[in-house]
Amino acid sequence: MIDKIKKQDGETLVESLVSLLVAVLSIALVVSSILASASINQKVQIADEQYKKELQIAECYKEQEGYEKSDAKITVQFASGAIKELDVTQYGGADSDFLSYEYVIEVDEHEEDE
Repeated sequence: MIDKIKKQDGETLVESLVSLLVAVLSIALVVSSILASASINQKVQIADEQYKKELQIAECYKEQEGYEKSDAKITVQFASGAIKELDVTQYGGADSDFLSYEYVIEVDEHEEDE
């Protein structure tokens, strides 16, 4: 009977506090990772919307907000050695990474036979 009284199995107060601390730190880590992923997701959604908008501006060839159209002439040398000046129209936004170009190549009749 005395052995049963002296035997003290169980957790001490320090062990309980340490396990509680580990649990709180684990929960804090999970919450901070969820918040970080939500922040990254929001930034990616904004970048994706901007990407789609710039791509649409570059592909649509019609005026919308942020749209710019400019005309230029470029000189091109073909494999046959012929040099031509082309009228080029550039479509896209001012600060956009996406640009579209439109040009027409007129071929002389004697160049088609070569």
